[in-house]
Amino acid sequence: IVELRVPAAHVVGFEHAPRTPAQHAAIDAAIKAASKTADWLQPEQTAQCTVQDVDVHLGGEHDDDHAHHHDDTHAETHADTHADAHTNAHTAHHDTHRDAHQADSAAQHSDYEAIYTFECASPDALTTIRFTGFAHLHGIETLAARFITPAGQGAQTLHGTQDVLQLTP
Repeated sequence: IVELRVPAAHVVGFEHAPRTPAQHAAIDAAIKAASKTADWLQPEQTAQCTVQDVDVHLGGEHDDDHAHHHDDTHAETHADTHADAHTNAHTAHHDTHRDAHQADSAAQHSDYEAIYTFECASPDALTTIRFTGFAHLHGIETLAARFITPAGQGAQTLHGTQDVLQLTP
């Protein structure tokens, strides 16, 4: 799972609820762009990762400014116990996410959040992820990345010329 969270101003140019048709269009375009995973993230090819889910939130109201995409084969390729665990974890994530954004709405601050879920055929081969999303983020020159893997945890700063996250602590 890769989660990206930035102030909405860096994605659409404002953080308040959309007030004009142009602002609504900017949110729609940002959600559509974020759903194109390859434009944002490229896991190491040898890991053979496929996108299973993309969950995008932009703006203060999730009812209007939310996109959620599942790969329909995901449910067919896993046992029911995995599906139940995924559903329970996903529901808990949304409850936490909703509570956090209700607090954000009170402060008139909106975040852009995209959660990308991958399944890798060779997870041990996943040692890097290239972040290719700087072109979509206005005014962001660096990105603080934190990661947790079975081998340990770490942090790295990414920027335009160093856009590969090394997943080895």
